[in-house]
Amino acid sequence: MFAIDRIKQYFPDLFYSNKIILIGSETDPRLNDNFYGKQIYSFSRTNLGLSLEKGGIPFFFIIDKNGKVEMIFIPDHSLPVYTDKYLEFIKRNYFDDHNL
Repeated sequence: MFAIDRIKQYFPDLFYSNKIILIGSETDPRLNDNFYGKQIYSFSRTNLGLSLEKGGIPFFFIIDKNGKVEMIFIPDHSLPVYTDKYLEFIKRNYFDDHNL
């Protein structure tokens, strides 16, 4: 839950934003359609072709206008300052306050 908690700190409207999606591995199918109001896409149903998907660890990324995956980041709860810096950068450069 470290990754979700950090995202919620920087994007409090996470569950209402269509610009942020959650993808999980081996998630309970009952949660896929409604994880506190947000759909979770499961690796068992969705595969982006990223090698990180097989590791079972959380990671963040951006999908650009052309569908290219960029800015991959693996959050580490033992080094939260790096996660905070990554999310600050993403929020500042890819989101504006009125269009989350």
